[in-house]
Amino acid sequence: MPDKSTIKLGDISVDVELKKIKNIHMRIYSQNGRVYMSVPEIIGFEGAKKFAEKKIDWITKNLAKYANRPQIKPLQFISGEQHFFLGKKYSMQIIEKSGRPEVTISDDIMILQVKPLSDTEGRKKILDKWYRKQLEQIIPQIISKWEPVIKVNVTGFTIRKMKTKWGVCNIKTKKIRINLELAKRSLQIIEYIVVHEMVNLLERRHNKKFYSYMDFFLPDWRQYKSDLSRIPVR
Repeated sequence: MPDKSTIKLGDISVDVELKKIKNIHMRIYSQNGRVYMSVPEIIGFEGAKKFAEKKIDWITKNLAKYANRPQIKPLQFISGEQHFFLGKKYSMQIIEKSGRPEVTISDDIMILQVKPLSDTEGRKKILDKWYRKQLEQIIPQIISKWEPVIKVNVTGFTIRKMKTKWGVCNIKTKKIRINLELAKRSLQIIEYIVVHEMVNLLERRHNKKFYSYMDFFLPDWRQYKSDLSRIPVR
């Protein structure tokens, strides 16, 4: 039996994932209006659909709220455009020059050196590669800091682009996965996500015990979570 499916409520699509959890969780992602549900395996897709039908007014109301928000224009990677790194805003400056592409930061300027006639996708790949390299230097330091505090062992980490999650923890392998987009957020927010995934090694479910751990280790985590949710993924 598959653990993922999409159910239809008229014109509304709801992505459903069956998990080994006790309660149903529903959310709407502000950046793309995606409706998502994680549902206990015992309830199944039919049970999920019945639950979603009861919540149709709530779903419709929130989808309308997100639809009225100003649309975020796709990044074009051109001079003068605003980009973020570690929570700080930079004005991009494109320099077309032969040789190896590179990214440098000077004051409030993010300089993207590219080959002549480079396109938007090529420039994006260069910046993403740079973001990844920065996170590869930052994340191990955070893990090393928190392992003796939380008393867990992280065996490794990966960095990937993810549409709906900021981080993922594999309980069996003790590896964590971090969203590449976090390179644009502040160091405090990056640390919050890493700690969140490390605490999952103590308690895999997001229950009272999990939140008590978070309150103990990182008392300001709710503020970081709020700050993160206010800024959509680009």
